[in-house]
Amino acid sequence: MEQVEAAWEGAAEVVAVERPFEEFFELEQERLLRLLWMVTGSLQEAEDIVQEAFLRVWERWSNVSAMDSPAGYLHDGVVDEYVLMYVVDAQAPINQVRIEFEPVFPHGGWTCSACG
Repeated sequence: MEQVEAAWEGAAEVVAVERPFEEFFELEQERLLRLLWMVTGSLQEAEDIVQEAFLRVWERWSNVSAMDSPAGYLHDGVVDEYVLMYVVDAQAPINQVRIEFEPVFPHGGWTCSACG
C-alpha cells in the first residue's frame, strides 16, 4: 500500500511540473509570436524562434519554473535565438565583401587643399 501511495505522490509531482509549463506556454506563446512576427516580417521565422526558445525552457523547466521570472528567462532565450538567426548569420558574409573607397572631397582625391 505504501508503494502505491508513493507512486501516486510521484505521479502527482510530475503532473504538477507539466501543467504549469502548459499554462506558461499558453500565456506567453501568442504574445511572443506576434512580437517576433512584427520584428522579423515572417511568420515562419517568428515561429521558429519562439519554438526554439520554448524548447530550451521546456528542457530546463524544473529549474526555470523555480525562478523569480520564468518569462524573463524565456524572453532572454527569444533574444538569443533572434541574434543567432539574424545578427550572427548576417555578419558571416561581411568578411567576404571587398570594400572599395571612393574620394569624398568635391575636388577629388583623398584630401583637398582647398577644403582645408
